[in-house]
Amino acid sequence: MSKEDLREAVNVASAVKATPHRKVVEAADPYLAAAEPEAYSLFRRHRLSQMPTGPSTSQASSTILMRGATGAPIRGQGPPLASHGGAYAERVDTSSVHPSGTCLIVGCGYVGVRLARRLAALGAVLALVRSRPSAEALTSEGIPASALNLDEGSQDIRLDLPSELHAVVYLAPPPGTGTEDLRLARFLEFLGAARPAVMLYVSTTGVYGNTGGAAVDEDSATAPGEDRSRRRLDAERRTARWCAERSARWVVFRVPAIYGPHRLPLDRLRGGEPVLRPEDSGPGNRIQVDDLVEACLVALGRPVAGVFNLTDGRPESMAAFTTRVARLAGLSAPPQVGWAEARDPEDGIRASLREMGLASPFSSAGR
Repeated sequence: MSKEDLREAVNVASAVKATPHRKVVEAADPYLAAAEPEAYSLFRRHRLSQMPTGPSTSQASSTILMRGATGAPIRGQGPPLASHGGAYAERVDTSSVHPSGTCLIVGCGYVGVRLARRLAALGAVLALVRSRPSAEALTSEGIPASALNLDEGSQDIRLDLPSELHAVVYLAPPPGTGTEDLRLARFLEFLGAARPAVMLYVSTTGVYGNTGGAAVDEDSATAPGEDRSRRRLDAERRTARWCAERSARWVVFRVPAIYGPHRLPLDRLRGGEPVLRPEDSGPGNRIQVDDLVEACLVALGRPVAGVFNLTDGRPESMAAFTTRVARLAGLSAPPQVGWAEARDPEDGIRASLREMGLASPFSSAGR
């Protein structure tokens, strides 16, 4: 089993069986433990510590998509990533959103499973994942799924698409190297003559690069500073061309870090790990997973088009976010350190020695 297969299986196993109880770990697919015992042990320890802390602290990040609910498609004009969310006053009402036809979700993990559950209550849905065990896990939970490894070189692979395919939601990550998303390129080839009415691609705010804390909006220039963000921008452009050639509605969500159940820094808090001081880390943006799912539903059911920046409307430093999580979870606030202390390469070694019950006679030298 490859690392990516394992990562997908872990996400699927935890997503389809996630509950507010520690039993989620015991219920995870047994084949994971047999395939990668060491990695599964880490997964188990991680899941045991990542318990929900209470109600979501986010605000609705997809209100902007409700504009233009009728009439011609509108282009994304979301608020700046670093502005405080006056526009995010209440959650989106998706009760009237009813996508027609089948929705294909490519990469059905943490976000995809939650979206698939919502879509299944509204109409037909089909999930596409890398491995057969992941597809079987989803199917057992009532989510129809097929397996297709988009990294394999065989040209004989064919997608068995429903004739009434209405929408594609692409959540699969790009490959780990290069500046192009050849995984997405292969998927678009496999789609063949299919003509969905809408394609939604979930990208990253990383395509804007490092702005030094300055606010950006959808009209800001893209300047990705890392290859992984360049791959995302390549994917945005590929889907834009593909949709233009087929007169399909093109929607891109640029999202920051996603948090939610089992995605909170509880392990770090319990371990007393420090965080960078706000003045050293600068502002950051996040989005709660269910807000992102609601935004996806609106994008599929409303005539919106273009690029949208989605956040929870509360930009803050990692220190502020982690401290807020600690307060809601009833844990101690994390200690804060500056860059000079965080960059000391010996700190990690000292912490490892302490955890092992060992102490170096030179641990205090020069300090």
